[in-house]
Amino acid sequence: MNERLGNSWKEKVYEKAPSIVKKCENTIRKRPDKEKAKDFLDGATLGELTNIIEIFSDIFDFNINLIKGFLNILNQHRKILIHPLKEEPEKDLDEKTYKKISTALDYIESIIY
Repeated sequence: MNERLGNSWKEKVYEKAPSIVKKCENTIRKRPDKEKAKDFLDGATLGELTNIIEIFSDIFDFNINLIKGFLNILNQHRKILIHPLKEEPEKDLDEKTYKKISTALDYIESIIY
């Protein structure tokens, strides 16, 4: 966001999505590790991140439907991401689910960095 919108990206997100920002800030205030939060996005759910991406889809260089699809895959399997698996996740999941989650995480990581 900073790269695309500059240093005022937080204000721009607040202008377009004030209710999401307020909800994220409230979530952070309730967290025991709130001092580690870098910005309000640290308090966002996957659904809220999807909404923010959709609102600002014109500034990104990726297919919005593709990223929404990958975020939906992660959202569907969020319990797997929240609760630790054994040392080898591929043994805890069926191959199809493991590949879907891995592909989604790889793609999202590639566009974030």
